[in-house]
Amino acid sequence: MRKAGIIIAIVLILVLSWTVGISAFSGKERKQEIRQAREAVKRGKEQERLGAYGAVIDYYSDAISLDPTVDHYYLLAKFYQSKKKNELYEKTLQAMVEKFPSDPTAYESLASYYESMRSYEECINMVRAADSQKVHTKKLDQIYNQNRYHYHIVGGNYSECNSFVSGYSQVTYEDHQYLVNEKLELFNKEATYTTLSPFFSDMTGVTTNKGESYFIKTNNMKYLCSEKHYSYLGGLSEGLAVAVRDNKYYYVDGTFREVYGPYEFASTMKNEVAAIKKDGKYYLIDHSGNIIGKDHYDDIKLDDYDICCNQDVIFVKKDDKYHMVDKDGESVGKSTFEDAVPFEDDNMAAVKSKGKWGFVNNEGAVIIKPTYEEALSFSQGLAAVKKDFYWGYINANNKMVIKPAFDKAKNFRDNMAPILKDGFWKYIKLDVSE
Repeated sequence: MRKAGIIIAIVLILVLSWTVGISAFSGKERKQEIRQAREAVKRGKEQERLGAYGAVIDYYSDAISLDPTVDHYYLLAKFYQSKKKNELYEKTLQAMVEKFPSDPTAYESLASYYESMRSYEECINMVRAADSQKVHTKKLDQIYNQNRYHYHIVGGNYSECNSFVSGYSQVTYEDHQYLVNEKLELFNKEATYTTLSPFFSDMTGVTTNKGESYFIKTNNMKYLCSEKHYSYLGGLSEGLAVAVRDNKYYYVDGTFREVYGPYEFASTMKNEVAAIKKDGKYYLIDHSGNIIGKDHYDDIKLDDYDICCNQDVIFVKKDDKYHMVDKDGESVGKSTFEDAVPFEDDNMAAVKSKGKWGFVNNEGAVIIKPTYEEALSFSQGLAAVKKDFYWGYINANNKMVIKPAFDKAKNFRDNMAPILKDGFWKYIKLDVSE
């Protein structure tokens, strides 16, 4: 047993000695590599002064191979930048991001580079990549704030246009109604309709000056004609379309069967709720045509496409004040308002109080105090507000991210928003998507 113990002890001593020896050798080798890298950098800088640029790249690349540090990568990247080798500059910085994900140098440099190239999407994506690694600097914050809401103006000179729905926007041009897609190509270039509704589904309604009323598909082909003449035919939303004849409103299905009505007014069905007017009073109805709750109202707020219920909260007017109700007609909160704008896809709606506009959430709590001359509800993280006679856009932190410069403005959808400038409606398009 003693012999076995002695043998084990000797083996352990030998292993330890071997490990220490290897470690010492590795340490010496590492120091030598660092010295060689410094020498490569020194020679590279000498060749750079002499204009031997091929040698510069070789020396700086050797330094990276010997000692792959942030400084050595950045030295090569800056050299490429100085020689306008943009592709190599970008690739070197991208390699830095992969190798040193917690260092801000490459993130800042790439974000600044993309900004200078007007590649705003890539610029913001780089800031977001840094954020995902919990890398935050003042410079990155500054780049984000300067470029997140960068935009350009696009579009023709429309006399009216609305926000996008299902990839299309409704425009009026030379007294005719059209739909345009996100590239602003005319959907119905060859056909002129008296009325044309947006696509809430794959089918919408049109009327013509010949007295025709029919549904069309997204390929602009006539799908089904009505035997009755409607002065207005809406788009099918949740299987129902608003149709008007003889100044009376009906809901029709996809076969033109008049399901509900007549009413003095009817709004687009959304989230299985719509607003109707009957005997001079407004009501909420469900998808089955049943009146919701026991109350009637003096008014129900609608958006540009006659929708009252983009979310589960609706603004209704009673006793000269607006308040919020849910889809069952039950009151939401106790707050009342002088005026209001329906909720869009965000949880902040514009409301008027004491002559000024602010914002509340879907529980009625004030999020942004009333300070604006006019306002629209939040959509895509932005809200149009009027300040000092012009419209701009704020974010959810009440920061003016698109400065007031427009005579009128509407909601952002699909990264585009209608604006009125120089007497015509156009669009502003964000250069960075959500």
